[in-house]
Amino acid sequence: MLFSKKTGTSDHCFRLYGYNRCQNLPEEETVMKKYRLFAAALALLLLCACGLSGEERWERALDELNRESELPFALTQPEAELGNTSGYWESGGFGCRGLHNDDVYILLSGWPDVLDDYRVTDIHLLSPRYAVFGLRVGDAAERAAEVLEPRGYELVPDVRGWGDTYYIKDGVIIHLEYHGETISDLTAYVQSTNVEDVDF
Repeated sequence: MLFSKKTGTSDHCFRLYGYNRCQNLPEEETVMKKYRLFAAALALLLLCACGLSGEERWERALDELNRESELPFALTQPEAELGNTSGYWESGGFGCRGLHNDDVYILLSGWPDVLDDYRVTDIHLLSPRYAVFGLRVGDAAERAAEVLEPRGYELVPDVRGWGDTYYIKDGVIIHLEYHGETISDLTAYVQSTNVEDVDF
């Protein structure tokens, strides 16, 4: 058994009576360090837990798009709240229906699941009349990254090889197609779940 001249105790006493053998600190100071470490870890855990949930982040991204874009309807707006749609042609589909004119094509489908009530799930811009975050059909292609990336949208690689691009932020998707170096089509949309695996 080792004996410490500094404290007058043996190695055995260090372990039995709560002294930190390496630092020669009384148990109280060691315990306080452990409590501080525990408190810091707990604070970090609480920060993570109190951060925005996936649904909250999605709602913020959707609210940002609807608030800062020039669109005829809000993305995920219920069909019952669309009001007068006499300025649009209607088209039917399996599990969806469309409203369109020369400027925009609106897709209504079940959301958040395909079996839910119809809402605006796609807004496809066909002319410069409307804009998503200031991006319009006819804008230079490089503007997309300049506008979307600072807002937190991430570019998804073009796996199809068609040259179009997808930007995604918390479940909100912006799809761009190009003609040469200009934006020819711009779509903002959300995807619905298909819990029952319905085949339309």
